[in-house]
Amino acid sequence: MNNEVIIGVLIMKKIKLFIMLEILCIGICGCGLTNINEQNMKQETNLNDENESVSDWSNESNRSEISQNQIPSVNGEFSWKWVIEPGEYQMISFANNGMILAVDKEGRYGAFDSEGEVVVSFCYDYISKFNYGIAEAELNGEAFYINEEGETLWDRKFDNAYGFQEEMGAVQVENLWGFVNLNGEMTIPCQYDEVKNFSEGLAAVKKNDKWGFIDKTGELFVDYKFDEVRNFQEGFSAVKMDGKWGFVDGEGRLAVECIYDEVKDFQEDHAAVMKDSKWGFVDNTGVVRINLQFDDAGNFSEGKAAVKVNEYQEGLDAWAYIDESGEIVIDYDHYFGVGGLMNYVGEFHNGIAFVSKEYYSIIDENGNNVFFGNNSKFFISSLDYNQEYDIIPAYIYADDAMKIRKYGLINLYGEQRLEPIFDFVGNINGKYVIVWDTADDISGYYTQGVIELVQ
Repeated sequence: MNNEVIIGVLIMKKIKLFIMLEILCIGICGCGLTNINEQNMKQETNLNDENESVSDWSNESNRSEISQNQIPSVNGEFSWKWVIEPGEYQMISFANNGMILAVDKEGRYGAFDSEGEVVVSFCYDYISKFNYGIAEAELNGEAFYINEEGETLWDRKFDNAYGFQEEMGAVQVENLWGFVNLNGEMTIPCQYDEVKNFSEGLAAVKKNDKWGFIDKTGELFVDYKFDEVRNFQEGFSAVKMDGKWGFVDGEGRLAVECIYDEVKDFQEDHAAVMKDSKWGFVDNTGVVRINLQFDDAGNFSEGKAAVKVNEYQEGLDAWAYIDESGEIVIDYDHYFGVGGLMNYVGEFHNGIAFVSKEYYSIIDENGNNVFFGNNSKFFISSLDYNQEYDIIPAYIYADDAMKIRKYGLINLYGEQRLEPIFDFVGNINGKYVIVWDTADDISGYYTQGVIELVQ
């Protein structure tokens, strides 16, 4: 069966599936807005390049007018080479310093460098990501810190610990928490019932069931009076008191009164707030800038925020994008997924956003299709675009029954960048990609490897 016939069959199956699900009233499911940074299955793949792109949407006449400075000047397909071959490791992840963390078949943690050489022996019960060249490690019920060679630092052990953030590490001794600095010095003694990591120079700490904030000297910056708190973002922390949410600012003042049933963190000087089941937006002075009138709302990104109206048309929910004045800049659409795909209305990054249009698609800042999932052999599998290499993880069905998936990479327009040959893919870090191998394993144990993209 040639490529043209396969494409036609797949597209017809997509259309038939959509019609069947619509008849079954799939459209009545609520549209859930999910931040891209919250997706746990970020998938990105790398494969040998032999096949030509099979996306109908790659036709130049169908393309949205995306600014050329938004797309890297890379062309063609990638080849690849193994850095870590599958067979021995799982739970592979990228550390912040280019190291690769993994777990072996015995459940022990260790780390590789970018050449695939073991640099931290596989002997730990747990290793966090490295920050400032330091990771939190655990062994036999004790927590401590190690360097990038796996050497224990400062000869200090703790009951529990967090990885370093803003040059401070949270540690627990005898059920109380404090903080050490990058030299291992206990600069803030263990005295708190719970703590959060430092963010924007302040850390949330809890005593007697109430939360407050301290600075890096340990001085109490905001008194213990909140029932729940979140980390600071853009100079504000969401705080909950007497069942209602508001915000404190970086000066410790209650900038937004605790009067809302739910809030989202500040982004681009606006925060989505909800009261009596209706969402709107406040600015960084606490003033309501967009009235509480929507049934759901996302964060502002590149000057736009997604907002939802229930039963907008024919009993179906719909989403639109508004600007900071509340004006609609991308009109309402239903944005729902079929075939088990979640409903998704994403944030804008570099002029594009991922959305559900039955299948995952990509729109530009005017709402025009950049990639339309219904017109492609490829199904997007990760709502994340790697602009540096112009790649998006995607899969195809390798059989007419549409049961066997193989994963590869496409570009922004759906053109094949890496041949789909892997069983599954994981995160991408620069030119390195985590791939999964599930073949020939009756026990259900999967292994992972890492490949390097080569152009």
